[in-house]
Amino acid sequence: MKYTLLFTALFLSIQGLLAQNNLQLAINRLASDPVLKHAGFSVCILNLENGQMVAGHEVQRSLIPASSLKLVTAATAYALLSSNFRYTTDLQIQGNIDQEGVLQGNVIIKGSGDPSLGSPEWNQALDLEALLEKFKTALQQNGIQKVNGFIIGDDSYFSTAATPRTWTYNDMGNYYGSGVYGLNLHDNLYYLQFKQVGQLGAQPPIYAVNPSIPDLQLVNELRSAGRNTGDNAYIFGMPYTSLRYIRGSIPIGSRLFKIKGSIPDPPLFAAQQLQTALKKSGIEVSKGANTTRIMKIRQQEDKRPVRTLIRHHSPSLNKLVERTLYRSVNLYAEALVHKLGKVNKDKGDTQSGIQVINEYWKTQNVNMGGAFIVDGSGLSPKNAISTRALASILQRFSKHQDFEEFKATIPLAGKTGNLSRKFKGTPAEGKVWAKSGTLSRVRAYSGYATSTNGKKYSFAIIINNYSGRGSSIRQKLDQFLIDLCR
Repeated sequence: MKYTLLFTALFLSIQGLLAQNNLQLAINRLASDPVLKHAGFSVCILNLENGQMVAGHEVQRSLIPASSLKLVTAATAYALLSSNFRYTTDLQIQGNIDQEGVLQGNVIIKGSGDPSLGSPEWNQALDLEALLEKFKTALQQNGIQKVNGFIIGDDSYFSTAATPRTWTYNDMGNYYGSGVYGLNLHDNLYYLQFKQVGQLGAQPPIYAVNPSIPDLQLVNELRSAGRNTGDNAYIFGMPYTSLRYIRGSIPIGSRLFKIKGSIPDPPLFAAQQLQTALKKSGIEVSKGANTTRIMKIRQQEDKRPVRTLIRHHSPSLNKLVERTLYRSVNLYAEALVHKLGKVNKDKGDTQSGIQVINEYWKTQNVNMGGAFIVDGSGLSPKNAISTRALASILQRFSKHQDFEEFKATIPLAGKTGNLSRKFKGTPAEGKVWAKSGTLSRVRAYSGYATSTNGKKYSFAIIINNYSGRGSSIRQKLDQFLIDLCR
């Protein structure tokens, strides 16, 4: 019996060393690939149980992580927000309702940063039409037949700095660069449809904007490219400004082609949408739509007390994080960062939220040296972090009581999220939970993996400034994740 136990222990030790050596060999092969000759390349694999290094390459180098940074934001939100956390949005009235059913005052939509409010692309949240119906019904049930005042979008919960200061102009007009506000609506995006044309270089005309946004000014400089060139259209514009330039190209064809832009002023848009919905039901609003931000600038703040009619709740934290990671939604990640700042520093802005993130992981004995985090989504090209820090954060969180719930929100190879169609029939299927990251000349993966012999890892791999095509680099990274599970 004694010798059997010793033999078993020795066998497992040798097996572990072989797995470690094989992983290091896979890393070395990738590091010597000619496409990485001029690249920044780093990978770190940690034993999930004890945090010891299993294999790696330049683990302390600071590199741009792109969207794999969302894992840090999500893990911090799990750690510092309560498990029953939900965003709230209040429908309020300010003033009195007279005997004729006239509200002598304002209707207020008071936000707390809910990124899912009126989402058009997520069935876990009420869509815009259902949300407006809910608000309209609440007003009607309180006897309001007319509003002698404003519909006000109250965006005061968060800072007016909707986008992190290091985001680029190229991104902010597009849906993925919409930023986050104290009051968000409809994922802060609109759909812009073009009618394709058959002539190369010709301009495809704008067909429709949905939903309609008052005062939106679109300058169409789009051109038509080859049939299989895909979506290369970009919208340029800044937060709070209604002028938008559409540049780039879409393929020639004969159908409608849809792209997505960022709503210039979501709090104002929310007020406008409710005003329109009320008007359709015969409830007139005498002074139109406004926001607390604009009223403050114009020194039109109304100090009368307010009364909450209904409180709308977002989906749970678990569902919000799942949406953030499964679909890599920047808006949701940035909303979590703002919320972390608001809850822990009483400042709903990017800088405060990032400060909370850095401080928390230092208390968890993660070396954050070389971590230069400037947003929560990874969209900024100014973000930088080491794979050692990323893998360490994930390894530390494996000891948290909500770890299994958190891990389930990360895309699972061959099963869920944006990995649902990848790794089918490979050793990685059902064994790798990973968040990808993609920017120009940036490819990354971070997450958890289980090998065929039961070894569990946290890992991070980042490549910056590679040569060749991004699709080729992604294939090499995919192969590495397969090797990680052998």
